[in-house]
Amino acid sequence: MMTIQPERRVEVSVIAPFPSVIRVGQPIARIILVPIIAPAPEFVAAGQKVIDKPSPFLKTLTPEQEKTLEELLNQYEDIFAEDLNHLGQTTIIKHRIDTIPDRTAFSKRYRQSWENEDYIEAEVTRMLEAKIISQLEIDVNEESKAMPFAAPVVVVGKKDGSKRFCIDYRKLNEITTTNPYSLPIIDEVFSNIAKRGTNPKYFTALDLASGYWQVPMHPDHVHKTTFTCHKGLYSFMRLPFGLKNAPASFQSMMDTIFRDQIDRHMAVFIDDINIYSQQFEDHLEHIRMTFDKCRKYGLKLKKKKCHFACEKLEFLGHIVSKDGLMVDPRKINGIKEYGTPVNGKQIRAFLGMTGYYARFVPHYQQKAAPLLELIRKRAKFLWTNKQENALRQLKEALIEAVALKYLNMEHKFTLTTDASDFALGAVLSQWDPEKEREWVVAFASRAMSPAEKNYNATHREGLAVIWAINKFFRYLQGRHFNLYTDHAALTSIIESKEPRGRVGRWVMELQQYDFTIRHIKGKLNFVADALSRDPTYGTEV
Repeated sequence: MMTIQPERRVEVSVIAPFPSVIRVGQPIARIILVPIIAPAPEFVAAGQKVIDKPSPFLKTLTPEQEKTLEELLNQYEDIFAEDLNHLGQTTIIKHRIDTIPDRTAFSKRYRQSWENEDYIEAEVTRMLEAKIISQLEIDVNEESKAMPFAAPVVVVGKKDGSKRFCIDYRKLNEITTTNPYSLPIIDEVFSNIAKRGTNPKYFTALDLASGYWQVPMHPDHVHKTTFTCHKGLYSFMRLPFGLKNAPASFQSMMDTIFRDQIDRHMAVFIDDINIYSQQFEDHLEHIRMTFDKCRKYGLKLKKKKCHFACEKLEFLGHIVSKDGLMVDPRKINGIKEYGTPVNGKQIRAFLGMTGYYARFVPHYQQKAAPLLELIRKRAKFLWTNKQENALRQLKEALIEAVALKYLNMEHKFTLTTDASDFALGAVLSQWDPEKEREWVVAFASRAMSPAEKNYNATHREGLAVIWAINKFFRYLQGRHFNLYTDHAALTSIIESKEPRGRVGRWVMELQQYDFTIRHIKGKLNFVADALSRDPTYGTEV
């Protein structure tokens, strides 16, 4: 036996059982790692969030302050939960699923591989033990027999080899009446933080332990959450992921519980809680008030993901600090880390992107002149300090334009995506009807993994869509937005009737969003296209 290291080339002898014609570059064999060598994939809990990079935070307390804070936390050890068996259960709300009268949502279970069946069984057992779900005996449940509801389980795999347990609630969501309860307007949330005239100096971010699963289902609506798998029928006793009105219901609960704190020293957006204060002693008291509410109404926090009494931390895609509101640097890395072009084609891509937003950049033509010199007819490609400075100035100008623009949640978002052979690109923007111009909210790009580069063109574009929506979910969840892509075939993939594998994962993740797909011609998709062709990630042939 031998150990194969990731990304290492190995030579393997192949014996053909019969004469074969082999072309250069044609795959001729598949290597299968036996289980004893390959580590088993890590199973991700149903509904568990996976975060690529931890949110930034800065904590600068004195030893005395640290001691006082720790004493406070020790007094409330009972409101922290480290696993599913110790989750809280709120006493203030029970989630309802109001559907169109005389309409049901029933689907047969999807066929699964043996491996997925083992995983489903383990997840079902785990949720049964935590009393998150219960087994449905349809023979003795007359209401369920008369009004059948059942949604199939979909097991979706992630690129790291882990799996995720999802329920395809698309049919149920189609017949669910919309909960009119509105989510907070993000720019108002930020405005209220400093509305008392002084910037807070201490911030605490709290994270609820599996927040949705701390909300019980209304007994009369439990049967509508029924899901079907090879082990039978089960219903959720707690609020499951993927339901249409889940964000509105959860926000309503949080507003009710913390109504006398919100906009005074607390900001809440669904399950994101931010406590802010100017004095340390006041901050401890505000934390204590919040903990008392959690204890009273049955909510529990995940201590590992909470940040207490920080000078700076991330909240809703921004950095809040004693110095004010700043842009999260992770949002603008797509522009900031754009690589140095190595040919005229890559310069044209970069200028196409920056030129599209030239109206936001003072003296754009002057800044771009050194780059324009290299794409003139018969111009020799020679990259000098002059071009490097021009590239840097344009990056800084674009980043500054993004940082200065304040979000307006009354304006509709537009998400534009694109994929090249080696990278993904996306731009989140807003159209201002009063000024009749588009404002950039954030740029983003990332390289594809070796496996992703083998996707066909349609799946690469689909990957760009799901990656971008997940990246900007804080802005898009609970609101309608337009999705622009230059690949028309994506519509049929996203609306697949029986999603499986990679497409299944996308469909499950997208079902909680409300968007309209619009096609944009490739030659007009300047910015996302340029981000997806960032020379940092590779060079096209």
